[in-house]
Formats: sequence, C-alpha cells, structure tokens
Amino acid sequence: PRPDTNLQTVKTDAQGRFQVSGTDSSIFTLDPAVRFYHRCNNKGIFNIPNLCQRESTYKIPSSYIAKSGNVQKWYEMGTINVEAKQRGEQTHCVSNPIRAIG
Repeated sequence: PRPDTNLQTVKTDAQGRFQVSGTDSSIFTLDPAVRFYHRCNNKGIFNIPNLCQRESTYKIPSSYIAKSGNVQKWYEMGTINVEAKQRGEQTHCVSNPIRAIG
C-alpha cells in the first residue's frame, strides 16, 4: 500500500460549497476520500480554539472513480453539519503552526 496522496486542496466558498477532483497515474487502486479540517464547535487546548483543528474524513464510493481524466459522474455529498463529532474524527493541535492560526 501507498501512503496518502493529496490530489487537490480547496477551500469552501462563503456558502460552504466546494468542488474537488483529482487524477492519479499510478498503477495502484485509488481509495478516494474527502477530508475536512475545521474549527467548528472546537474548544481547543486551554479553551483557545485556534490551537486545534478537527479532521473529518468521508470516503468516496468507488463507482465515482473514472478510468480517464474526464469526470463522468459527480459525487454529491449533500449538506454536512460539521458541528457534530463524526465517527473516526481526529483532532490536530499545533502540528502546523501556519494552519493553526490561519
């Protein structure tokens, strides 16, 4: 197995919408996922919220993986409320000082 590869990084617009796609030319099978890093409902360390970010990961079904570079079928994630803690969610604190204050 190969370690995680970042295919694309995007930020949401003012309404929280985003669109992401990526390609990979390796011979390995893709197991795509979308990761959200956010500070919603996050008390942080010593109640200083900007020191930590929550990470929620959502796997994308394999039926949305195209064999060519052209998107044939878009995956619609719908509306996600990131205030509630997700199963398998992680918290990252000050691992990247630039991201922590940004």
